Amino acid sequence: MRPLYVALTGLVLSAWVPQPPEPDLPAGLQDARLVIVHTTNNAGFLKSCACSKKKDIRGLAWQAALIDRIRALAPHALVLDSGELVGEPESLSVLLKCYRRMGYDAVALGPRELALGEALWAAVAADPIPTLGMLGEEPSRTPCSAARTFRRNGLAVYVGAAALPSDGQSAGNAKQATLAILQTEEARNADVTILLSQKGAAGDIALAKAAAAQNTQLDLILGGADWSSLTVGVRLGGTIIAPTASGGKEVVLALRDGTPGEKKWHFYRLPTSLAREPDPDVAEWIEDYYRERQDTVRTLAQSTPVKRLTYVRAEECGKCHRPQYVSWKVAKHALAMEALVTQNRVVPECLVCHSYRFRRDGVLADASNAAAGGVECASCHGVGLLHAISEEPQHIVRAPAEETCLECHTPERSPDFDFAAYLSHIRHKE
Repeated sequence: MRPLYVALTGLVLSAWVPQPPEPDLPAGLQDARLVIVHTTNNAGFLKSCACSKKKDIRGLAWQAALIDRIRALAPHALVLDSGELVGEPESLSVLLKCYRRMGYDAVALGPRELALGEALWAAVAADPIPTLGMLGEEPSRTPCSAARTFRRNGLAVYVGAAALPSDGQSAGNAKQATLAILQTEEARNADVTILLSQKGAAGDIALAKAAAAQNTQLDLILGGADWSSLTVGVRLGGTIIAPTASGGKEVVLALRDGTPGEKKWHFYRLPTSLAREPDPDVAEWIEDYYRERQDTVRTLAQSTPVKRLTYVRAEECGKCHRPQYVSWKVAKHALAMEALVTQNRVVPECLVCHSYRFRRDGVLADASNAAAGGVECASCHGVGLLHAISEEPQHIVRAPAEETCLECHTPERSPDFDFAAYLSHIRHKE
């Protein structure tokens, strides 16, 4: 009996090993006088690449659910985005639809948005979101306001968008135009003044210093990607520059104390996994977009004349390098297109890495078979045309450089990428 007792005791004790607590929303969320949820530099991101191990907890469906969870505890939360929202023009409609569902109070226009011109305004008219923006010295250069005042918990919160230089305009003129936004009577009467900016670290610092020099109230700058490495706010005079996080992956929560007379800010970087579950509507819209985009790509492939190859296909390489070809055929690189078919991701943003033919020539490897092709020999060893003619080894890349792999194995797609380890998985049998 003793051995059984010892075994059972060990089993019971192992069940009581303490586990580190899971991260959660800040305890002071409900008591904060002012709550701000901030995102920036989404760059057309809808959901994580299907290659990523973190694909299940990153994307706009998770971001939407996290914002809902924050609002459930703090209904007065102000949800803001500093711009650089769009990516490929084809995804603009679904992107705006998702942002409208998330109920953003203000979305600033960055250079990406303003470059779209009339296409952006048509899309915003179809799926209205509250945009803020100013190009040049006149707000009328963009069909939206440069600033807006919100009432939250008895506070007048003035939110403006930093002016972007128009053609031929200096950065100094854009800075003065931004300061003019902050010096209006509406801004002077506000309790809190916030600036949404895509002017970069140097531009934001210059604005904070200029506001201090001109005795202009500027409490908080919510900038772009330059501030994503911050973990705390940076104070310059009377202005705090907040840490930032890209949309769809993390959000930044800014809380201002509710103590009378206090103006202390607290910043928290929150992963979208805190949502616990993705928003089903947003998730469905994104899947619908990918299905429609995939159908369009396949239809285009069927109607596009086959171009003359500008590289040596894997099948041709296999005529002389049979053992290496057979080894490649069962490796993940050869099956890269099949992975897209399985995930319903036969779309350009995925094809550029999963299909060498598409990456080089802009067409699918085989219009009648979406699973054909993949990451071929030429992806790592070069186009091989001269080598095929001369059969000389100096005309081929024998071993790929790490830089070649990093073109597709980015931190987003391959967060655990290790060149030596990954190379061992694809090394050909001799």
